[in-house]
Amino acid sequence: MPHRAAIAALLLALAGCGQAPVAPADPPEENPAPVAEGPRDLMSMEGISLYLTDTEGPAGVARKPRVAVHAEGFEALADGALRLDGVDFHVYGPEGEETLAVQAEGGRFDEIAREAHLEGAVQARAGDLSMQLEDLRWRQPETGEPGVAEAEGPALLEKEGLRLEAVGLRLRPDNGTFELKNVRGNVSLEETTP
Repeated sequence: MPHRAAIAALLLALAGCGQAPVAPADPPEENPAPVAEGPRDLMSMEGISLYLTDTEGPAGVARKPRVAVHAEGFEALADGALRLDGVDFHVYGPEGEETLAVQAEGGRFDEIAREAHLEGAVQARAGDLSMQLEDLRWRQPETGEPGVAEAEGPALLEKEGLRLEAVGLRLRPDNGTFELKNVRGNVSLEETTP
């Protein structure tokens, strides 16, 4: 028992050794910098540019992006994907030519799954075909295969001599073909025939 008391007294004495004198705290600044209030603030940032390239190709040769995404703001999500705001999305062909350009209010970008889902007043252009959509999902295969754009909601497609409304769209910008569901509209044979 006396040893325990001696050890406790020794530990209390050592506890006070080696501490630097405590300096008085400086008074707080008049206008301190804002502090993040929660996890969302810590994971949100402004301005990001992302690129998807083919994973196969000659070693040491720079690869051209197949997809380029710029967003005004983004937030990292728990599953590793990104939530995007103010999206400018571009798809390029194998020679670097732009095959699809899309602007959207927001979306989600998943680099691992190699897909993007855009939503909110989606405006798209493939060549001279313009599209107004509520949503658009892009899937980019890892190999040199072309990607596919799909929309489940309403779609309005327009170009000279063509105005089509549909619910559901599948677009292959590499060859300029598209499939529509529940379609109605007008096609001018004079404008669309070579």
